[in-house]
Amino acid sequence: SPNETLIRKTNGFSGNSYQLSFVGGVLRATVGVDTSSSGNVFVTYNLNREVGRWYHIAMSFDDVSKQLSLFVDGQQVAATTANLTIGYANDVDVLIAGPGTKFNGEIGLVRIWNVARPQALLQQSMSLEADSTDPSLVLDLDFNVSEAQTLRDKSSYQHVAVRSGTGNIY
Repeated sequence: SPNETLIRKTNGFSGNSYQLSFVGGVLRATVGVDTSSSGNVFVTYNLNREVGRWYHIAMSFDDVSKQLSLFVDGQQVAATTANLTIGYANDVDVLIAGPGTKFNGEIGLVRIWNVARPQALLQQSMSLEADSTDPSLVLDLDFNVSEAQTLRDKSSYQHVAVRSGTGNIY
C-alpha cells in the first residue's frame, strides 16, 4: 500500500509538527521536530478499512503529560509518551489530503484544537457541531458542502481552505 497522508503540518523547517497518515496500510499518528527518525514519535494501529464505511479518526498530543494518543470511532487504540515539544510555525499551511498524498478515500470533517481533547470529550462531540466561539477550536472545515473551490473555516479564526484541481483541500 502506498503511504496516504490525511493531515500534516510541517514545522517550517524540514520536519513535521504533526501528521496523521496510513503508512503501508497501517494508521499512524506522528508528532515530531524534524525529519529524522530520532526526532519523531509515533503510534500505529492496524485499521482494516472497509469500503463505504466512515471512520472517526482523531489524534491528541498533550504537551504537559507528553502523551500522544490515537483514537478510532471514539476509542483509544494506541498511546505512547513523546518526550518532546512539537515544532511549530505560523507561516506554514496545514495540508489535508493535498497534492502528492495519494489518500484513497474521502474526508468529511477536519477539526483542530490547540488543547488535548480527552477521550470522553471526543466521544461526546464526534457527531455534533463544534462550538465555533470556543477559542481552543482553531480549524473546523466541513467537506460535505458544495463543490466550491473555497471552503470557509467555521471556527472563530475564519481560515480559508482552497481545493486543488483534484478536489483535494490544502
